[in-house]
Amino acid sequence: MYVGILIARSALFSNAPKLPQNKPTRIQLPYVEPYDWPSVLRFFAGRATLGVEAVEDGSYRRAIEWLGDSGTFSVTRHASKPCLVATLKGAASRHAKAIGEHLTRMFDLQAAAPAIAAHLWPRSVVRTADASRAGVAHTRRVARHRPDPDAGAGRPRPL
Repeated sequence: MYVGILIARSALFSNAPKLPQNKPTRIQLPYVEPYDWPSVLRFFAGRATLGVEAVEDGSYRRAIEWLGDSGTFSVTRHASKPCLVATLKGAASRHAKAIGEHLTRMFDLQAAAPAIAAHLWPRSVVRTADASRAGVAHTRRVARHRPDPDAGAGRPRPL
């Protein structure tokens, strides 16, 4: 009986009229500066799923399906405004508002960047000032306890 309900629901959604969207939809996604777009792109580039996502020429591109509608989007940084520009193509572009809200969370655009920077700045100054003495010792301590794949589980690697 449960399977019959799923089939009936999927048949209901598949028969819903779908409006063709040939024209790209662009939405602006504002952010609070400073926003490190190159670092965000590097983050996504290192985790991109082949054939689904790509990071090229200062943009992030992805194939999507949203509520049964497929399409693609690309996100780039606006040339002069503090915002990202998402360009949606395909039938999924009719869900631009919901996709824009998702992209805002995905790219962490509502982060309190000044507060984060104020919190991290003093620590980075201390790190660079102490790098000549404490940083080297800390690196040695961490290196001693890196697991060695040949040594077995849980045993530290000899230096």
